[in-house]
Amino acid sequence: MTETAAKQLQGLLAQKDLLDQGLRVFAQAGGCAGLEYGMSCESVAWEGDVVIEKEGIGLFIDPFSSRFLKGACID
Repeated sequence: MTETAAKQLQGLLAQKDLLDQGLRVFAQAGGCAGLEYGMSCESVAWEGDVVIEKEGIGLFIDPFSSRFLKGACID
């Protein structure tokens, strides 16, 4: 996650009074098109999650998604 993206996310979380939340990033089966990628606010990590702290924001990635998101950048 870039510094710019982290600042934007911090602002959005503050605006919605969700400062205790982090960001879940995931990949899931998307039908015949392959994978779909998504993000959602999350307060705690799930068992087995990869947890990354970036610019004060917790990023949570489940084991299935982590292999498809390796090397990705959120900007």
